Amino acid sequence: MTRPDAYDVLDALAPAATRAEDLSAARALLDTRIADEAGTDVDVDRRRPTWRWLALPAAAAAAVAMAVTVVPGIGATVAFASWTASPEPVTQIDTAQSAAQCRRLIAGSREGATLDVQNARTVLVERRGDWTYALLSSEVPGRSIGSVHECLMPDSAELGGGSGGTATAGRVVQVRATEAEWSGGLGHEGWRSAYGHVGADVDRVTLTRADGVVIETTVSDGYFAAWWPVPAEAGSGIESFTITWYLSDGSEGGHQDVTL
Repeated sequence: MTRPDAYDVLDALAPAATRAEDLSAARALLDTRIADEAGTDVDVDRRRPTWRWLALPAAAAAAVAMAVTVVPGIGATVAFASWTASPEPVTQIDTAQSAAQCRRLIAGSREGATLDVQNARTVLVERRGDWTYALLSSEVPGRSIGSVHECLMPDSAELGGGSGGTATAGRVVQVRATEAEWSGGLGHEGWRSAYGHVGADVDRVTLTRADGVVIETTVSDGYFAAWWPVPAEAGSGIESFTITWYLSDGSEGGHQDVTL
């Protein structure tokens, strides 16, 4: 009996019979390649995307305000591993609570009895990762009297009780509307800060470190400030950086080279 042509077509398309020796050879080749790859070191860092913070006009900066990332390679300790080059938003409630905690820290310090920190106004509060920084000021505009108080406080008690310091005003600081001026900063074990004054028309201030890392500062109430982690042994060392400020129209207002 003659089969239909369709069966002839199916017979032609059928795969060749698999031989046992072919399977064994294929398996041996696969095992060899797996063993070779297991013994190869993979350069993980080479595959990671590189993040860089750039000084952008105000409109562009607003578009990437949420794109914060941990910046590696600046000597951060494990405690400060969550630090970010751009600060995160802080609510009014968090601002008030952080300022109150800072006042308690300063008042309880060795010099606290001589400082009128309770009457210092809250200038700014910012958060970077798991840490909140507060800047208080009792400076009198146009006069070289008063003090600036700062604190760095963890969001978790497991990270420690926080630290801070006070700097007294050494000279009269008066800036024009389109200018910014660095005023000071403090070196602590594991972290460092910088702060200054800004004119009414200054919208943003960035701090560029010698290693190229660009830090977005917080600008509020006529001040700017930022903090960053450093190796513990470098807390009291000298560091150079550049302050750059931008006006409300997005243009660059100027820059200042600083050695702290």
